[in-house]
Amino acid sequence: MLNSFFMRLDTSAKFYSQVRYRMLARMDEETDLRRKSFDLAAERYDASRPKYPEWLIKDLVAKTGLDENSRILEVGPGTGQLTLQLAKLGFSLVGVELGGNLARIAQSNLKGHEKVEIVTSDFDEYPLPEGYYDLIIAATSFHWLNPATRFQRTGSAIKDQGFLAIISTHHINGGTSDFFRDSQKCYSRWDPGTTEEYHLPEESEVELRKWEDDLSSCFGTWYSETYRWRETYTSIDYVSLLMTYSDIITMNRRNRDGLLECIARTIDSEYGGSITKQYLSELFIARKN
Repeated sequence: MLNSFFMRLDTSAKFYSQVRYRMLARMDEETDLRRKSFDLAAERYDASRPKYPEWLIKDLVAKTGLDENSRILEVGPGTGQLTLQLAKLGFSLVGVELGGNLARIAQSNLKGHEKVEIVTSDFDEYPLPEGYYDLIIAATSFHWLNPATRFQRTGSAIKDQGFLAIISTHHINGGTSDFFRDSQKCYSRWDPGTTEEYHLPEESEVELRKWEDDLSSCFGTWYSETYRWRETYTSIDYVSLLMTYSDIITMNRRNRDGLLECIARTIDSEYGGSITKQYLSELFIARKN
C-alpha cells in the first residue's frame, strides 16, 4: 500500500515537473518573441521613440569619468537613440543590436561618427573580451538579457574599476492623468489581460534599484538617480509610439487594431487631439571591484 502511495507521489511529482517545464518553456518562447518583435517595427521605432534626458547623459558621463579614450559597449542600441547622444560627445562605442532592421537604421543615423560601430548580434551570444571595457551600458534593454548570465558576462568584460550602467524607463502617473485612466476602457475591451481598474503608478510606487540584489560579487559600489520628464503626443503620434511596444506588436491584429482605434478616438474626441505622458527614467551605475 505504501509502495503504491509513493509510486503515485512520484508520478505526480514528475507530472507537475513536466507541467512547470512546459510553462517555463512557453514563457521563454514568449519572451524571445517579444524581444525580437521590435525589429518588425524598426522604422516606426526610429520615428517614435524619444531620446533620453540630457541631464541623465551629463550625470552618466560625470559619474563614470568617460573621456575620448574610454571603451564603451552598448547593449541593444535600437536605432541609436542613446548611441547618437553619446556619439555627439565624441566617445568611441560599439553597439550590439539583435535586430537587423534596427541595426541598419542605427548605422544610417550614425553616419559621420567614425568612432561608433553597430554590430548585428544577440548580446547573450556575442563574444566579449575579458577586462576590456570602461563602460557597458544598457538603455531600456538589460531586462531582455538572459538573467542567468547577464551580470557574469558583463562583469567579466568590464575593466577593474570600470562601470555597468543600466537605464530604465517607467511610465508613471502625471501629464494628462485623466486620459490614462479613461483609456483603460480600451484595454479592458481589447486586451483580456488588463482591467479598467489598472492605474499608472505614482513615482513613490515605482521599484527602483531593483538590480542591486542581483549584482554579482565583482560589482561593488553603485549609484542610482531618477529623472522626471514629459512628452506631448497627438493621437497619431501616440498610436505610433504604442506600436513600438512589444506587447502591442505581438497582439493579434484584430485586437491591436481595435485597441489603437479606441485610444486614438479617445484622444481626439475627449482630449482635443493631444495628450502628455509622464516618464521617470532611472540611471543605475555599478562599479567593478
